[in-house]
Parts: sequence; C-alpha cells; structure tokens
Amino acid sequence: MGQKKVGRPRRCEIDCCQSAYWAWTVREMLGLDFAKIERLINPDCAAPRDDKGGYRQPQLWRKYGRGDVSPFGNGHGDSKRPTAVVVAEQYAPGSSDIFHSPLWRILKTRQLTKTEAKKICEKLADPVALYLRQRFPNARSLWFAVLKMDVDALKDLSCICHVDALAVLLLYRKYISWYAEMLSANYVEQWFQMMVQSDQAFAVVASRLKPLLMNHDARLFRPKLEIQLGGSLPVKTRPRMTRAWTTYLGVLAISSSCSSIGVEFDLRE
Repeated sequence: MGQKKVGRPRRCEIDCCQSAYWAWTVREMLGLDFAKIERLINPDCAAPRDDKGGYRQPQLWRKYGRGDVSPFGNGHGDSKRPTAVVVAEQYAPGSSDIFHSPLWRILKTRQLTKTEAKKICEKLADPVALYLRQRFPNARSLWFAVLKMDVDALKDLSCICHVDALAVLLLYRKYISWYAEMLSANYVEQWFQMMVQSDQAFAVVASRLKPLLMNHDARLFRPKLEIQLGGSLPVKTRPRMTRAWTTYLGVLAISSSCSSIGVEFDLRE
C-alpha cells in the first residue's frame, strides 16, 4: 500500500481561476500592486518594519492573485467582519461580479437541470441581464430570453466584455439544436479572444481557464474545418443528416472561406 499523502489537498482549479481573476480585476481597476491593495483595504493588518524597509503584512492578495486561497476571510480571523470581496467592492465597484459570476457554478456542474439554469439566469450581472431584457422585452424571464436568442443575439452577446456573457453562451449551448450549437461554439471562441485582447485581468488567467472550458465542453476550441486542395471537405455528420444537407454545409464552408479572402460568387447559379 502506498503512503498516505500529507498536507493540504490541492484546490479545485475552477476555484483558483475564480479567485485569481477577481484579484487581478481589482488590481487593474485600482492601478495598484497587490501589496498596496492589501494596505488600502485592510490597513490594520499591515505595519511598518522596524528597519523602515517596507511593511509587515500577510500578503493575502498575492495569494489571491495566484489562486492559492479564496477571499472568504478578511485577514483578521473575524467572521463578523465583511469578506475581502465585499470590502474590495467599495473601492472597485463591479469587481464582485467576477467572483459571484454564475460561470463558476456552470463549470462545476456537468448536468444542469432547467430549474437550476433558470436560477442561474436570475443571478446574471447587469451588463448581460440588461442586454437580454432589452433585446427580448416580451420574454417572461431571463431564462426564456436565453432560449429566444438567435444568431444576431449571439453575435452581440459575444461582444460584451463581461464574464457573464460567457456564462450565457455556455448555458445556451446546452439547450439548443446541434446546428445552433456549432454557431455558438464560434461565438464562445470569439468572446474568449476578445477578452484576452481587451481585459488584462482576463489575459492573466486565460491559459488556466481555457482547459477548464474544454473539459466542460469537449466541442469548444476544436480545430476549424480546413479545405485542402485535391482533398474532400471534412464535414461532421450525424445519423439523420442527408447527403444533400451535407453538401449544403460544404458549400457554405467554401463560401465562407472565399469571402474571407475577398472572393465572391453567387450560390444561385
């Protein structure tokens, strides 16, 4: 028998990304390093060193930034004091949306019931929730608004720089037809690339988050269809697909590739 491992068990990688993304978001919003953020938010936990060469402090925020610990505590060991997430929200409004995003719940749950999905939709942050309400004013709830999304709505959603947009895209993929599923995968990847380029905090955790997304949904970030000269077009087929439908998808793929390089032609001929 092998020896029992000693020490603290390894943290869930999803929890690590949750803490790190939140901490780096606060850092980017305040424009301060983690040590200064800690002294700003928890001034009681820092004291000048005797040699005046800096401060003695627990360096909890550096641990948050690495994802080593979650910000459930406040650095004082006092459960009655507000958590670091609550206190940081006072200095960086909107930062708590990152930590409390439904995305983390979705990534942890393999099989979401519709009841759970409805509850998740009601927790969406304002930028995404307002978009859905304005886009679908007649929807009975945010959940029904998600189900009503079409290609244009998916495209608009993929341009919203907020983590809850990704949560909605992942939910949408679970309750739609397989054809719409292929389209939504493209918008998930487009949103991901946009966030890497526009959100410095997200860029820090992107390399850790991407494998989690692929583990959650194996159809994400797959190699795109490539047209090879002299070869056949690899098209994913399903048992009920007819040969005509397969051919149609192939023509669409060729048309899309030609359009990307400035070549246009009429499919009606």
